[in-house]
Amino acid sequence: MPRVIAGLNRSVRFRRNCRSLLLVAACWCAPASVRADPIPTDEFQVDLFQGPLLAPLRVTALGGAYAGYGEDLAGMVANAASTAVRPIRESRHVELGASASISIPIDIFENNDFDNSGDLDTDTSDFIYVTGGAVLKVGAFGLGATSEVQRYDIDIDGPSGTTTSPVTFSKTRVQAAWGGLGGQIHAGGGVRVITMGLDYRAGNQASGSSQFIFVGAAPEFGLLVKPVALPLRFGVTYRFAAKALEVTGGESPALLTLPRAVRQPWELETGLAFQLGPRPFNVYFVDPEDADDEAEARVRAARELRKRQLERELARGESGDPELREARESDLEQLEQRWLEATEQELHDQRDNAVAAMPREHVLVLLSLLATGPVENGISVERFLSQTTSNDPPKIGSSGGAVNFSPRFGIEAEPIENWLVVRGGSYYEPNRFGGVGRQHFTFGAQLRVFSSDFWGFFPEWPYGVEVAMDLAPRYESISASVALFR
Repeated sequence: MPRVIAGLNRSVRFRRNCRSLLLVAACWCAPASVRADPIPTDEFQVDLFQGPLLAPLRVTALGGAYAGYGEDLAGMVANAASTAVRPIRESRHVELGASASISIPIDIFENNDFDNSGDLDTDTSDFIYVTGGAVLKVGAFGLGATSEVQRYDIDIDGPSGTTTSPVTFSKTRVQAAWGGLGGQIHAGGGVRVITMGLDYRAGNQASGSSQFIFVGAAPEFGLLVKPVALPLRFGVTYRFAAKALEVTGGESPALLTLPRAVRQPWELETGLAFQLGPRPFNVYFVDPEDADDEAEARVRAARELRKRQLERELARGESGDPELREARESDLEQLEQRWLEATEQELHDQRDNAVAAMPREHVLVLLSLLATGPVENGISVERFLSQTTSNDPPKIGSSGGAVNFSPRFGIEAEPIENWLVVRGGSYYEPNRFGGVGRQHFTFGAQLRVFSSDFWGFFPEWPYGVEVAMDLAPRYESISASVALFR
């Protein structure tokens, strides 16, 4: 019996050794890693939902809760009626403004989960976000344009090494608005143009790269109410969904399935702003042109009176010399012009001095809610780009399956009057993949540095250095710029 058991043991060991040899041979012959297949169909859309807040610095520092405030160029990203909103410092008939900023996300503790998918195998932290624009205000009307450009590289570990795919997103807004009742109500609208440019490089080889460009546009409309009698504002904006289609006409690479479209979902943003402290919040706007018209009317009435006096003197023979009369009329015209110029400058000086004399102590509190619509058959940008190398191939409809909500909060104060402004906020980033989102905390400050009128092109205004930070699990961003001191 012992011999039989020993024979069975040897037989088992032999079979085990054969299986081990076969397994070793299979592993030796198999590739180092398995390449996932591209998406089998192009019946999907890339969901351009933007989770982390990428916006002008003041908006970022205030947690994105800007729809109910809507001042300056920064307001254009939150409320389509902001181009006609007059801050306290803007009292002239024609006002021109411009600004620009840059945001550079920082990589700490390998926090590179930009799309909040919970997956850190794809690096999307290496990007730069630049925004800039200009606005022109003439009386109660405003016209402005802003552009946001975000470029980042997605690094993916594949069987042939690291593949880098540069991606560029741009969002351009052109808006016009009107302010009525002395600037107590503003209504406006415009168009939002979106683009996505993809430079897909297989194995980082220039010869294996393919470039694709998607372009689309959609309208947006906004309303902002700021009653003079209350330190309160309310704003709402609706942005229609924008569908970007491919315009390059190139053929898809073998290892990448292009979408039918790139879609920016619809957005409904509402906001409330209120201010505490002695600083005025909503000031009635009087167009200087109206005041100048009244001054000109008074001058014309005085001139007509003087003409009638000269005619009476001529009729009585007291001033029969035509040359003397012409000289008097010429002197009157010059006096009129000088009086008008002095009056206009005096009105501007009076307004500027009044603004400078206003108290600056304030606490600004902002609340807003952003609702983002769904995207049919959506796939996130990151999942779309990693479709050929990820071990977890993207699933059509995995992103943007439902409406998402993002509550936001911001607060601003000026601890050192006329020198330092500090800001803070928070916002909830919903998860477009159906999971739990993440909470962001934002911070910012602005330090006054200098004052300038830039060779007379602008009024003498103060400027300062501005910074903003955005911190969240698996994501950080820091931004800086030189901007008008508010």
